[in-house]
Amino acid sequence: MSVKVLAKMTARGVVIDGIGKGQILISAYDVAAALSYGSLPHPAYHLGLAKYCDDAAARDKLYKHIETKIQHKINSNNWQDAKERASCLALLVMQEAVYGLQCKVCHGRGFVRKRVQHKAVMLEEKQCQKCHGLGVGILSERKRAAIANIPKSSWIRNWILRIEEFKHYVVDLETKVIKQLAFQFSA
Repeated sequence: MSVKVLAKMTARGVVIDGIGKGQILISAYDVAAALSYGSLPHPAYHLGLAKYCDDAAARDKLYKHIETKIQHKINSNNWQDAKERASCLALLVMQEAVYGLQCKVCHGRGFVRKRVQHKAVMLEEKQCQKCHGLGVGILSERKRAAIANIPKSSWIRNWILRIEEFKHYVVDLETKVIKQLAFQFSA
């Protein structure tokens, strides 16, 4: 499965370039079935269902898993300033790694249309300068600290590296999901 196909997956499915007049559609049901085969760990399975099938129950289970993992790390490292912040940190990890953020300038398309008026009015498409054509927005450190309910100074001093560990964990889960989907959808 190509990266192009995976990048186009949404909660309602993805249209793959078809042959002739027909279109091939990978629906959320197809994705759910592909995820159920194999031996994905439960958190990776829930991530795949939450991200590609818009499954609210799987999203809640993944959130609880991440929150428990963060709470365990807080307790094992005795981070006194974070006992009540596990749920906010889990929400931040979910926001960045699972839900994703659309670029506000191009609305997730990766390009911006501008009107060009020479002899006739035309629309010209240019790559979005804010997201560099990816269509994905990035949270500022101030917004990340606000979502995590942590003062910005404490966020920069203590939490940037701590939260990256949890984001990497979710990225590893997503890698497993993508490998599973690539294996199941390969012809």
